[in-house]
Amino acid sequence: MGTTSDTFFQATASHISMLLIQVIIVVTLAAFVARLLAVIKQPSVVAQIISGIILGPTVLGNIPGFTDNIFPPASLPIFQTLADFGLVWFMLLIGLEVNLNILKRHFKHSLYISVSGVVFPFFVGVALAQLLISLNYAENVGSHFYFSLFLGVSVCITAFPVLARIISERYLLGTNLG
Repeated sequence: MGTTSDTFFQATASHISMLLIQVIIVVTLAAFVARLLAVIKQPSVVAQIISGIILGPTVLGNIPGFTDNIFPPASLPIFQTLADFGLVWFMLLIGLEVNLNILKRHFKHSLYISVSGVVFPFFVGVALAQLLISLNYAENVGSHFYFSLFLGVSVCITAFPVLARIISERYLLGTNLG
């Protein structure tokens, strides 16, 4: 009979193995799609978004057993934690690359661009929520106000890392445009 520590290490090894399989699948698919899209000069973040759609319930998630075997619900908190850590690390690196002298010189323009980069996606999200509500796709969301607010904020905060990734990938961070 195994001890409690043996069970713990078996569970931990199992979780790490699952995480490695998930990361390998995600990274391999994203790299493959990025190579395909590089032909038409699309940034890799577009490939990563498309890969997420492919791995999600829209495409491969429709295959019986795929989600349960490759992305079982019990493994998602660990995978999500790793993804969150990666996002925070990426945003930290982007922040370190920002040239503060250029930012100070062009403060007014930077402020307008930053505010519009948050406000415009927010209102697009709110408009999308209103469209979904009017088409009866959001019947069970409870409060329409909170649903609109949630979708607006979701689009708003998602737009920033995507834009930062594109600017970084195109080597624009150290320029006036970046």
